[in-house]
Amino acid sequence: MTSVQIIDKTGHIKLKLLEAEVNPFLCDDEVQALNSIEKMQPSVVILNYEVRKEQTNDYIKLILNASSDSKIVVIADELSEEKILDCLLAGAKGYQSLKQLDEHINKLIKVVDAGGAWVTRRMIAKLLNKIREENTASGFKSIENKTIDKKKSKAARAGSLLNYFMMKTQIHYSHKLGEY
Repeated sequence: MTSVQIIDKTGHIKLKLLEAEVNPFLCDDEVQALNSIEKMQPSVVILNYEVRKEQTNDYIKLILNASSDSKIVVIADELSEEKILDCLLAGAKGYQSLKQLDEHINKLIKVVDAGGAWVTRRMIAKLLNKIREENTASGFKSIENKTIDKKKSKAARAGSLLNYFMMKTQIHYSHKLGEY
């Protein structure tokens, strides 16, 4: 059974997890949650964005410092793509809207626990573009120039970029992303 730490002040997420085949632990205090995560080392951490709001990215990093093997999924009523990207770049393995959590909770936990990312293909493309922009801005001219021969196909260059993305963010790509 998968151990799941829930960080949520509203209680909505725990209600949705009752039907899932997991061993959930709920904390409504972020400091208490960090202590619990460090002690229990849960496989999956489900974090309600509303707990820390704009400081969620920093909190994700704190969670990963407490338990580097835990996989974090951010849950929110509605987040902009930019905020989702920021959470993923901070180390979260996925995002799910609270409205659709009922439909996807079991599959979400299985995919993330197995090392997959819970993001759309479109979001992966946006992540890759953001990483490319950051690397270009920091003086790293092009991932393709460093890691792959220009004679190779666009697909090979995209695969190289995806591998770099996985190393940078520690998100594991799943071929099943299109299913949800």
